[in-house]
Amino acid sequence: MSRNANPYSALLSALTGALEELSASGNPGCGYAGLVVQTGVFRPHTLPDFQKYCVFLSIPSRPWEERRVATRTIQDVLRVDMNLLVKNDSEADSLLGSTDGQMGLFQFVKDAKDHLRTHTLNGLLDKTYDEPGGDAGTGGGGGIDFENVQQGLESGGHDFVHRARMTFVGRMQPYCHGK
Repeated sequence: MSRNANPYSALLSALTGALEELSASGNPGCGYAGLVVQTGVFRPHTLPDFQKYCVFLSIPSRPWEERRVATRTIQDVLRVDMNLLVKNDSEADSLLGSTDGQMGLFQFVKDAKDHLRTHTLNGLLDKTYDEPGGDAGTGGGGGIDFENVQQGLESGGHDFVHRARMTFVGRMQPYCHGK
């Protein structure tokens, strides 16, 4: 990343690419064929069209802060809300998965966490995803929130989607600033 680049845009781009890898064959989460990864403002009625799985990256209320790590060294701490979505075509299967290999929401969450724990997003991050180290009360990511989302109410469609929201905290590589 160049010195004048916007770190938040760089993080979103790298995070999108890393999450898209979950649909590639050979990954632990290879059951996510057709995975859609999109960035925007999360609103249930404007979700993208997706077959079964989607990750919607949205900007939380406190997306960016700096930490001083040395006299002239700063580290950007960036947050992204990751909304993991699974269409509810079968209540039990869409949450817990099925014996025929269909991944449910809870497996999707586990696979996304495991994948991001080993990913530095092409060297952008000083530390990879670590939920236990990120208590929401101290500015970290915190745990997972779960809810159902009704999609497409205005168009007459009533598909329900299960959603798990987890906050990704990206501790970027530290950099020096001018005097």
